[in-house]
Amino acid sequence: MKHVGRRITATRLSLEWSEQELASRCGMALDLIEWIEEGTIVPDDQQLRQLAIALEVSEDYIRGLTLAPTTILDEDVRSFVQSLFNSDYQIMQQFKLTFQGRALSAEETKQFLSLVRSELVK
Repeated sequence: MKHVGRRITATRLSLEWSEQELASRCGMALDLIEWIEEGTIVPDDQQLRQLAIALEVSEDYIRGLTLAPTTILDEDVRSFVQSLFNSDYQIMQQFKLTFQGRALSAEETKQFLSLVRSELVK
């Protein structure tokens, strides 16, 4: 989950903060901030919440579930986005995707999932 560290680093740098500044603002050790940003460790829920508050972004943004820093996803959308890390088959079993009232075929669903996944890793 290196994207978590990359999001934190990018946001911190956009604020022109040092790692020490971020550590101070969220009450964490400097080493912990370094490890999180490097992707050596993944922050737990409490640490993620502290980081989001300090950086003034949503937890969903840090997790890479949205491209908009302040967007907070509703539970159904969050569930769908988190499921994108599952296989296509698992997603098709869990969700029935439609477009303009028409159910997507298996091939259309795979193409849609591929597009969405490519956008998430930018």
